[in-house]
Amino acid sequence: MLTKIEKSFLGNSFETTPWKYKKVSENMGITSRAVYAKLKKYEINWQEFRIFD
Repeated sequence: MLTKIEKSFLGNSFETTPWKYKKVSENMGITSRAVYAKLKKYEINWQEFRIFD
């Protein structure tokens, strides 16, 4: 259950602040390094959240 919530929160954070790892880590209360680790753990492709102007 917690895994699902954490994964969802991480995905939602990247949707609202795409490509801003520092902002996402601040929102989650963890380090940027931990954000990278969670992306890898949950197999989330951060490039999916990229916004092209």
